[in-house]
Amino acid sequence: MFVSISGVDPELTKLTNPSDVMVYMQNKSLEDKLDPAEYSIKDLKKWIVHFHNKYRAHHSSPAVTVDSNLTNLAQKWSDEMAFHKKCLVHEQPSKYGENLTSFASSKFPSPKTCAAALIHGFYTEGYGFNYTRFNPGSWSKVGHFTQLLWKNSRKIGVGVSVAKRGTMYHVYVCIKYDPPGNMQTSEAYMDNVRAPKSTSGCGCLIM
Repeated sequence: MFVSISGVDPELTKLTNPSDVMVYMQNKSLEDKLDPAEYSIKDLKKWIVHFHNKYRAHHSSPAVTVDSNLTNLAQKWSDEMAFHKKCLVHEQPSKYGENLTSFASSKFPSPKTCAAALIHGFYTEGYGFNYTRFNPGSWSKVGHFTQLLWKNSRKIGVGVSVAKRGTMYHVYVCIKYDPPGNMQTSEAYMDNVRAPKSTSGCGCLIM
């Protein structure tokens, strides 16, 4: 099943695994060739929230709203990953949900394209997801997807940091959610991770 999102390149939305999404983003970086030194992090954060709500709505989850405290915490952690740890690692301890992602390139795609690719990368974990039963331990394979859609997560904060190493610019993204998702009970998953509004045919359209 593919997903078609209004205003987003169908070459992206037909991809079904994260590695192909990253290849797509690298190709778009070569096409758009935006200068990382002048990149609009503000626009990237805005589009990340925007695409969260596109996917959530299609799975009957309410829109998330931006929370200033979560934004500050997410930014602090993305800075920590970019400038100190130099890798993706979850903050511990943390009382919030958290999705992390990163990419590296000498040039960047547009903020909208970048955000769409990052969120679609999370979403690809859900291809083949069983919405009718809880599979304990599956969170390690689908946790980005389920947190993205988790119905009871209502507030969000996005942190984005860019670190230059040699000729490459490394982007680290930290997204925090409150309340956190991925509670490991059958009842929680059945209530919070809903099937798409339409599962008939070969695809679903998100406007």
